[in-house]
Amino acid sequence: LQENTERTIHQQRRRQKEKSFIKAATQFQFQKMILLGAKKKMLLAYIIGLCFAIQSAQAFHAAVGLKKQCRFLVKSPHYTHGGPFQFHRESKVIPITKPIHVSVSTPDILTQSTLSHEQDVSNTSRETIEVKEKEVDFVRKFSAISFIASMCIALPIALLPIYFLSWAKVISKKKREHLSLCAGEFCSRNLLNIMPFVKLNIIPQHEDHPLPSVWCINHTSMLDVFMLLAADSELRGDNRRPIKFIYWKGLESNPITKLLFQMSGFIPVEMADNRNGEPNEYDISSFKSLLQELKKAFSDGFDIGLFPEGQPNPTTEAGLQPVYPGAYTLSKMSKRPIRMVGLHGIHKIWHPEDSLLEMKVSGEEVTVCAYPSFKHEFESGEEFVETFKAIVGSFGATGKILSEEDMNDWLDGRAWNKIIEQKMEI
Repeated sequence: LQENTERTIHQQRRRQKEKSFIKAATQFQFQKMILLGAKKKMLLAYIIGLCFAIQSAQAFHAAVGLKKQCRFLVKSPHYTHGGPFQFHRESKVIPITKPIHVSVSTPDILTQSTLSHEQDVSNTSRETIEVKEKEVDFVRKFSAISFIASMCIALPIALLPIYFLSWAKVISKKKREHLSLCAGEFCSRNLLNIMPFVKLNIIPQHEDHPLPSVWCINHTSMLDVFMLLAADSELRGDNRRPIKFIYWKGLESNPITKLLFQMSGFIPVEMADNRNGEPNEYDISSFKSLLQELKKAFSDGFDIGLFPEGQPNPTTEAGLQPVYPGAYTLSKMSKRPIRMVGLHGIHKIWHPEDSLLEMKVSGEEVTVCAYPSFKHEFESGEEFVETFKAIVGSFGATGKILSEEDMNDWLDGRAWNKIIEQKMEI
């Protein structure tokens, strides 16, 4: 009887183990099927978004009737981060006729008629050039608005599969943030290749083993984040660490921006809704949660990107707005080095003072420059502010990088030491 009882118990335990094993295997297979299906849906969503963007661009050119003046070319040297196509317009400028110098004696009537004819041709040429410039400006503006509109459609489509995977707990929160960041970079990069309104020049800094860093960027336009996402793969290389930006929480009033920023795990900060150029008013009570999010981001392997000016700069050509030393404090607390990135030309596409429909696209050259690592640690917030103004501020205003000698002086800290010595002498 005892042997039969033990045999029965052993059989029951074996059946329970078999059932639990079958259940675990079935659950794993189910999750694997969901993940595989989600990847296929994500790829399909990307293709749909790109097809929509291409169709909208082609429909626009057909409607405006500028197909003969606009053409798609293979990757141009002005657009260094790569892409299948680059928009370029043919230069069909009618030259202004030069005056004809008559060396023989001619009647005054003939001379006057010749000069008047040359003046008419010159005026006609100038008018033609002005018309062409207006048409090109209109193309740029419409393309910029089309880029923003296409992002509003492509981003939700690309992020939807990631959202459902996270909701079903198939992927972790960290994985969701990384995939969402990749989706944002994918949409920004490919839609920027398609929409013909910008030539993106990238000055990269690639590292084989990048350290966790705090990236400081000048703020020139509402398009800064999307330009950075589009350029990031070429700007920091394949070994780059994923990045989380610190942003103003008021931007969540836009549902598309809110979706991208929250899905990517970007970190909000509370501040008053002031006009661009006015002093920032931060909500100090939100700093505690901000520091907690920053600490978690570093532990998850993310870099931090922030704009020390705190808001878009309406007077980029005149230099930076007041620069806050919060990046120095964050670097000191987290023991992470500070890195710098300079932006130039984005304000000419969408100026901070213009609304979306009132934007005046006055340029197409945009440059994103990543600077080398500093060879010393900042000793004070004032040193960080002055260094940021000298390196990034001058580049944002003029688009020109400092000379090699001046750059090395700031990277080594010698330029700041000279400033300290001059102050002591005074």
